[in-house]
Amino acid sequence: MIAVELNKMLRSRRTWVTIAVIDALPSLVAVLLSLTDIAPRPGTGPAFLSAVLTNGDLYPLAAVAIVLPLFLPAAVAITAGDAVAGEAQQGTLRYVLVRPVGRTRLLVAKLVSVMAFVLLTLLVVAATGFVLGALLLGHGDSATTVPITTFSGTTLTTGELVVRTAMALVYALLSMLGVAAVALFLSTLVRTPLAPPWARWRC
Repeated sequence: MIAVELNKMLRSRRTWVTIAVIDALPSLVAVLLSLTDIAPRPGTGPAFLSAVLTNGDLYPLAAVAIVLPLFLPAAVAITAGDAVAGEAQQGTLRYVLVRPVGRTRLLVAKLVSVMAFVLLTLLVVAATGFVLGALLLGHGDSATTVPITTFSGTTLTTGELVVRTAMALVYALLSMLGVAAVALFLSTLVRTPLAPPWARWRC
């Protein structure tokens, strides 16, 4: 069941369009940072955004920080909210439920599919951030970049930065689990995924 939901998610055109839209925002910010002087002063603005001017290796973290507060939760809520209600609207949910598959197993498969969407989105955003950071803002190995140091004054190597970036992605993934679970629960209570709230509750 999980494999079916994952395959459905990967083959959906809306999945890739949503990822492209989310990825476009940090990409645009990277271009603006490299071409203009709108970057925040050191220590101000969104997380890591001022630090990327001296080392582009930090831009994957900055890109995730850009989409995490609003755009990623909105995309997760819409995707999870459509998981059950979308099939009910299309009339395919009844055919799923008549198969010898427990409803709990079905919901778990839907949740795993949504979290796979979140992971795929984070990986695309981080990978794009790494490429754009290296091309537009400077790579950590170049002579013009400043070494990355922690608050304790420890200098991070490239390998240590990769590990910490991966830990940040895991943290972002787990932070979206609550949003996905709540949206999936609400998806079982409504008839259509994107109808107004007063028109979506089942009678």
